[in-house]
Amino acid sequence: MAPRLFFRLALALVFGGLVAVFPDQPDRLPRVLLGIALVLLATDCLDAAQAGRNTTLTGATKLRDLRRWLYAWLFAMFYLAVMTLIQWEGPRLAPPQVLLNFAVGAVIGAVLAFVTEGTPKLAPPFDLSSPADDTRLGAFVTYGWPFAATALVLGSALDPPDAGWNGVYPAFQMVFLPFILQLYPLAGGFRDSFPDHVPRLLGIALLVTGLIIS
Repeated sequence: MAPRLFFRLALALVFGGLVAVFPDQPDRLPRVLLGIALVLLATDCLDAAQAGRNTTLTGATKLRDLRRWLYAWLFAMFYLAVMTLIQWEGPRLAPPQVLLNFAVGAVIGAVLAFVTEGTPKLAPPFDLSSPADDTRLGAFVTYGWPFAATALVLGSALDPPDAGWNGVYPAFQMVFLPFILQLYPLAGGFRDSFPDHVPRLLGIALLVTGLIIS
């Protein structure tokens, strides 16, 4: 097993175990599955954005570099999902808690994006020659989706509908929506780089299973 695949699976299981430590909270098994799925889905997106953070857009200063802002946003949404799964008390989320977690994640993400430097140590190999923002349409989708995903996640969490809001669906949105898109694709064909695709495929399977059984 490749070290990076082992690391991702181990990290996902550790976080799933952390979520399971709180047995008195509702939806225990679905939350554990969503917690494992979160790590498996988010790590590649964060690593790809971190690689992009170190590849500054042509002519962009650090504060105007959209790739750094993308990394900060992804980390904020990751932190929000982590804290929601740990602090879960049911599908009716407390608005102050949601906003506080998002704000704290945004601050930490901004520091990581604009102050620290470095590359992910155990990231899979990305095709850095094919960024998602390389075309006008790609850039529109890459940097427009965060606004749409944030509106969907926070809007639904802060003002939930009166009906059809059951189980862990709010947490499902937090785990799924922010990490649909990835700045760089994995290098190599699907068959040649299959081990690098395993975490994402497994994460999607666990995410859907967690939603179904909730």
